Amino acid sequence: MLVFVVVALFLGTWAYTQAEGQQITMCVKKSGFVYVVGQDFRREDCKKTDSLLSWNTAGQQGPKGDKGDAGLQGIQGEIGPIGPKGDKGSDGEQGIQGEAGLQGEKGDTGISGYTIVKNTVIATDGGYIKAFCPLGMVPTGGGGYIRKGGGIVNDSHPIDPSEDDRMGWQINFTRWWPVDLGPIDVTVYAICVNTN
Repeated sequence: MLVFVVVALFLGTWAYTQAEGQQITMCVKKSGFVYVVGQDFRREDCKKTDSLLSWNTAGQQGPKGDKGDAGLQGIQGEIGPIGPKGDKGSDGEQGIQGEAGLQGEKGDTGISGYTIVKNTVIATDGGYIKAFCPLGMVPTGGGGYIRKGGGIVNDSHPIDPSEDDRMGWQINFTRWWPVDLGPIDVTVYAICVNTN
């Protein structure tokens, strides 16, 4: 009984000076008195007439415990504030080239070749003058002008098929020069293209 009492007294001193140790080592005299040995104590080993007594400061690690029960689900948190606007993303890679489209329908036959036909008259009065397209050609435009003398072109348009069996262009003009100043030069022209 005396040995255990003395051990308890010395254990406090050993824990204070050797807190980082893993084993307690003591010597027991025949009288029952014990003393601690080791580094930082008066002796580092027992006397020949004393008995060595030692034990670990911590027991061996026990087996792994069973897995605990799952905890209760926590309360849903509040919605956080809106974050700042993110940086612009990098450009994506170029996409794969698409398939070729279907061939379109054949278009109508276009016009080919053109010529400009002119007709100049020396007029002493106003009226109509015409420029006819060659056979196989149709007018796509035209006009007229007065090169010499006083006059004005009042109207310019294609020849009406109901008035003439030939296609072309015509203008209507008015003379405003006095007759005693002589005639005026009036020109009409038609731009004609092939129909085939």
